[in-house]
Amino acid sequence: MNLSERKKNILKAVINENIKTAEPVSSSDLQRDYLKDVSSATIRNELAALEEMGFLSQPHTSSGRLPTIEAYKKYVSELMIEQRLTKSEADKIKEKFNHKMKNVSELLESTAKVISDASNYASIVSLGVSDNAIVSNVMLLKLDEKQILAVMVTDIGTIKEVIKANSIPESDVTAAAKFMQSKLVGKRLGAIQEVFESMPDDLVKYKNLFESIVEAMIEKGHTDKNNVAFVGKEKLLDYPEYRDSEKLKTTLRALNDKSTLRSITTPEGDDDLEVSIKISDDEDGNYSVVTAKYKINGKMAGTASVVGPVRMDYGKVVSILKNVTNRLEENIANNDNEE
Repeated sequence: MNLSERKKNILKAVINENIKTAEPVSSSDLQRDYLKDVSSATIRNELAALEEMGFLSQPHTSSGRLPTIEAYKKYVSELMIEQRLTKSEADKIKEKFNHKMKNVSELLESTAKVISDASNYASIVSLGVSDNAIVSNVMLLKLDEKQILAVMVTDIGTIKEVIKANSIPESDVTAAAKFMQSKLVGKRLGAIQEVFESMPDDLVKYKNLFESIVEAMIEKGHTDKNNVAFVGKEKLLDYPEYRDSEKLKTTLRALNDKSTLRSITTPEGDDDLEVSIKISDDEDGNYSVVTAKYKINGKMAGTASVVGPVRMDYGKVVSILKNVTNRLEENIANNDNEE
């Protein structure tokens, strides 16, 4: 829906004021702090028009207006201005990445904490192996009579998974590993599922097992629960939106559900889009997720997300995520070079 410049300015002012105060915004508030050159009568008329268009609501006839979900969607798509971090804020983030992390878990946890502390919202940071990762090695190791350890090394990261398998001779496991290496090395992770159309006669009987290994490795690469850090859920309690226990429960249920969490932190649309914003359509849940991608060896390897109320300071959050993901990429690159 197209808005006139004046309506855009008024809607943006309402949202900016609501982000700051969490209170309904009156025409007098707008004139005093944002629109000194516009008359009160004009502002009231435009507020009424924006309400009729579905961008504002009025809790009580004598109160000011509140932005709706649709207003915030309009805001992030057209009206939001990214806020530059102060030198002090940027330096504080940089300092957190000045030392080498011991392992992936520490890196993800530390990054999520940096984002949560800087934004004062909850943060989720994940590391995955994208479909564009190139396979460089495949290893199968028989652990016992019922289990095989499968390891796939890519240019983005290593995937490990224990597979149930009954009574396969170790010689067949070794032969299968060599066959998989010959078929998979050099291929993209997203293009390795069709490698078992032709197999050596002595391995055909294990075709279903080896296909399940590949499927499990792809799934594990995308969703390894050990490669996810979720920090700062308690910060949501600071926001008045969550004083309503039902809204808080609905939001926490969504954030604690693995499939929902994966869905809301998966960027949408253009692969080149640096940051994506999802605003919940569920009025009872009331949450938004801002997600930035980061890369390893030039390929998307994971995401960093901020989770907070729909009344989120999006301009500040976008700036924080861009800064942190840049630092994260530098830290990973420097650690790889040292090794």
